[in-house]
Amino acid sequence: MGAKRFDRLGGLTLKEDRFCREYLANDGNGSAAYRAAYNVQTMSDNAIAVEASRLLDSPKVALRLEMLMDRAAVMADTSIESLIAELQTAANLAKTSNNAAAMTNAIMAKAKLAGLIVDRREDKLTVGQPADKPSLDDLLGDAPEHAEPVADSAIPSLDGEGSKLTH
Repeated sequence: MGAKRFDRLGGLTLKEDRFCREYLANDGNGSAAYRAAYNVQTMSDNAIAVEASRLLDSPKVALRLEMLMDRAAVMADTSIESLIAELQTAANLAKTSNNAAAMTNAIMAKAKLAGLIVDRREDKLTVGQPADKPSLDDLLGDAPEHAEPVADSAIPSLDGEGSKLTH
């Protein structure tokens, strides 16, 4: 007896449907989707890739993937639209309250959500020898020359005697 097929899944088995969902969750990695949906303990990587490809060639699987992608796109659009509407409500409330900062924040959040403003950040990574430790002169380079020295009595001792710091 074969696997039970479900009409609401377009005639797919539960495993085939799970393969479709895992395929989308794994950014189109068929082998990873196959591993998640099926028992692959005795299968080679090549066999898994072949079976995943076979499933992807199935018209029923292709139709289910299209349905799931369409549903995800609708949900994403609905979510963005509802968030923009909520931000517009916040901007309107801020405007009627004469709160320019809150209004600006709501407008900027709307622009970022719509993709009109992109935060850019540059990360620099230096690989190689560690940097030399800076000298005391480098650290105090801009310290005023007329600074008064601190009396030794102003520095707490670490021997336990009078080492309690108070404000």
